[in-house]
Amino acid sequence: MSETESERGTLIHYVVRMKTQNLVGQANGWIKRLNRKDGWDVYLLPDDPSLGQLEQLDEDLRRLNEKVSEGGDREERMRIINARQQVRELLAMYRTYDSITVPINTRTNNAHAKEA
Repeated sequence: MSETESERGTLIHYVVRMKTQNLVGQANGWIKRLNRKDGWDVYLLPDDPSLGQLEQLDEDLRRLNEKVSEGGDREERMRIINARQQVRELLAMYRTYDSITVPINTRTNNAHAKEA
């Protein structure tokens, strides 16, 4: 790997890390707004949440939204929707990043190239 490729890789990781921190901060802000009534402080995300944590939080927010939808509290629903939107943005970013960082099996790719 050349020095330029290394620098580019470092820059990409830095940008992803900064975007993650920004989205985590926004998601935690919305979760804190939910916390007033529902005790959602246990759902505050760490600085570098795992994909599983995000998926679980998304599912819990979905269920909470369904529950609140029945009662019709519009303000509470908006807080839940905004929190879930932030979590879903993080999920999308994680999934995109995972899809572009999967190592390529050169043996498989070379075999396909020879067949073509």
